[in-house]
Amino acid sequence: MNHQPDNAISTAAWLATTTLLTALAIPSTPVSARTADRSERAEFRAGRSTERAGVVEFSGGFELIQGTLTVNSDSARLFRNSDGELVRIEILGIPSEPAIWREELDDGSALNAQAERIDYHLSDEKAVLVGQALVRKGADEMRAETIDYDLNSQHIDAGGDDDAPVLFIYNPPSDKAAEAAEAADTP
Repeated sequence: MNHQPDNAISTAAWLATTTLLTALAIPSTPVSARTADRSERAEFRAGRSTERAGVVEFSGGFELIQGTLTVNSDSARLFRNSDGELVRIEILGIPSEPAIWREELDDGSALNAQAERIDYHLSDEKAVLVGQALVRKGADEMRAETIDYDLNSQHIDAGGDDDAPVLFIYNPPSDKAAEAAEAADTP
């Protein structure tokens, strides 16, 4: 089935979109958040903390450290279920200082994300970034008003609107990196 359009401008757009979707759909290596991090102890630091009815509120600056994961923000809220287990963390930045998420992936590459608010759902290992959201993996980045990010599969769903559309920036590997990769594949 051929979905290629008729005019030259549409053809260029179709080719660019097809190339981009192919590049995104076929990653060279499966990559996920450092799985060992999730079994390590988590440290929460802040200037002030209060707890009531299963919610711990941090203010005066917030930092979370768990293995290679580091999160920094203005404030945060931790939500526990009736068994006392941590189920969700709401990480709150401010427009001039977004919440920052940094983590090393299983392949050794870095993941950097930021947004005005990050909702981290521990049970299904998903983060929802809201408000000037950005996810950067390697040289590529995704910007949108909202980004849903699956930490296990590295699947990203981004949503924008007319005022702030989704922006994906793809940076092809440098010639040296491509040559090194080809040399490694040559017997």
